[in-house]
Amino acid sequence: MRLMPLAAFALATACSPGDHAPEAEAAAAAPLRAETAAPPERYTLTIERGGTTILSERVTRTAERMESEMTAGPSEGRLTYTAELNPDGTVSRLDGRLAEAGAAAQPAANARLSVVLRGDSAFLELAEGDSTRRERMGVAPGTIPIPVSEAVAVLEQYLHRARAMGGPTAEIPVLTLEKGVKTGRATVTFTGADSARVVFQGEGSTTEIHARTDAAGRLLGARVSGSGLVIRRTPAP
Repeated sequence: MRLMPLAAFALATACSPGDHAPEAEAAAAAPLRAETAAPPERYTLTIERGGTTILSERVTRTAERMESEMTAGPSEGRLTYTAELNPDGTVSRLDGRLAEAGAAAQPAANARLSVVLRGDSAFLELAEGDSTRRERMGVAPGTIPIPVSEAVAVLEQYLHRARAMGGPTAEIPVLTLEKGVKTGRATVTFTGADSARVVFQGEGSTTEIHARTDAAGRLLGARVSGSGLVIRRTPAP
């Protein structure tokens, strides 16, 4: 399993001069939050098949922010991303940085992506080397962006959002940023006090995940139907 190449971050069009980059929108997009004394949770989420780890994601999470570092082996590069979280489980901003393997001395081989969500709009900015592209697109309110399909910490955010929405089933609009910018939908159905089924529908594809969870929406483990893939959660060392 490979982390996405730089081209997968590409945006289709530049925004008009009247549009604003994520930096200009961030202050308006992020709600005021009360300070919390709760310590951050630190843990690792892994994707495995047959006992072999395919991808590892180190996560640090508070009520207001989630940070992740994804690696899929020394030759696959590293993706780091952060998400600013709202009390209702939605995301106000996501920033991602992809460093290709061996790119430490090659700044042009790194890409940075920012997405700010405000109401029914998403403001996207891609910086790659000396080039910066921007796009503004319409989205459903409450949309949660996901940088790559293997970003398990964002799957966990679907569960947090579904718990906050209440009820046995929640429909969550999704903005996928892998291989172009596309919209999708995640349907979370709680099948028990500690279990949920998550069905992600994108353009021409459907993925079904059976997850173990808790009352807060933590992802405790999962299996991906028909793939042999399992997701495990372990405390940070």
